[in-house]
Amino acid sequence: MIRILVFRRSDEQIVGIEVKGHSGFAKKGADPVCAAVSVLAENLAASLEILLELPVKTDFQKGFCKIFLESELINKSSELLFSSVLLGFKTLSLQFPQQVHIEDSCNISS
Repeated sequence: MIRILVFRRSDEQIVGIEVKGHSGFAKKGADPVCAAVSVLAENLAASLEILLELPVKTDFQKGFCKIFLESELINKSSELLFSSVLLGFKTLSLQFPQQVHIEDSCNISS
């Protein structure tokens, strides 16, 4: 199962996500669920960095990724990108509930 953790400040602004695990839907290298989650995460990191020119803290490994912004860098545009990727993850979790699980309650201090 893929676990997606959403990290928010006390004012509910998203500051980061962590994705870990494998879906097990199909064999490695041919799993459309893993591919979809990976593309969404990689696009988020690239969009924050290239389109918004924000310094993004990332850690991409096999079966794991972290994408974070410093709390003071959060703005309407970054929040829109985080919300958009979360919508994509939620859509996948509805279509593949046994493969994708979202925990959207990880608060950090602002």
